[in-house]
Amino acid sequence: SSSSSSSSSPSSPAPAAAGLVEGSGVAGLDLSTPFMHGGTYGLKRLLLIGARHDKYPGEWYGPSTACRVLRDVLEGVCGVKVEDSGVVYESEVLDLACGPEEVREARDDEDPLINCGGEAEGREWKTPVLLLVPARLGVERMSGKGRKDLLEYFECRFSAGCLGGTPRHAIYFYGKEGCDLVGKDPHWVQQEGGTRERYDATCRRESVRCGVDGVDPSLAFSFYCRDGEEWKDLKEWLRGWGGLHLEWARPDLGDWDGGG
Repeated sequence: SSSSSSSSSPSSPAPAAAGLVEGSGVAGLDLSTPFMHGGTYGLKRLLLIGARHDKYPGEWYGPSTACRVLRDVLEGVCGVKVEDSGVVYESEVLDLACGPEEVREARDDEDPLINCGGEAEGREWKTPVLLLVPARLGVERMSGKGRKDLLEYFECRFSAGCLGGTPRHAIYFYGKEGCDLVGKDPHWVQQEGGTRERYDATCRRESVRCGVDGVDPSLAFSFYCRDGEEWKDLKEWLRGWGGLHLEWARPDLGDWDGGG
């Protein structure tokens, strides 16, 4: 199906995408900070950062590259974790939010696939974290499971929107209505957020709609947590969602070379 414009707002907007713009900007960032006045989000800087990832003006940014560019753009603003392995490692999220913690080495008698890291309890969050997850929900078309995962994603109150679209056309999806996804066309300049009222009004104007079966299966999810309590709630939600796996840390393979 093709995307079209509509004047109505979605009945189920991505909760974090709605809540985070209240009194702030994109992904909960304060638009009054000096970051907005020094060209941090300017086109020239975006192009320079894209070049670091071997993407030059006029070249297509896939979801994975777009997430990495966004991570570099937001350096010093908030913690940004890009995870495209299908697994989110809690210890790495906590290191971003709280600062790194020493991880002990596994003993010889322990399973090398189990990384013996520290505990999440008691660690103080120092910065919000934006979790970006490039994913592929099918080969050429959206799979049945991918369709289910995508629709359920917009029910998470920590979802900050989905970078997706139809083939050869990018769309930022921020909510759903039934089996339709609702979003904004990033090729057009949008009015900044700022207040909840302005956000709601913006959602009603010229929203792009796309049936979930017409969405390109290559996309990226985003989640936003302001503190440890929100991260705890997000973990519980992720454990019941089929789109990601949650583990404490990456396997510690030591000197294992994969031989028999």
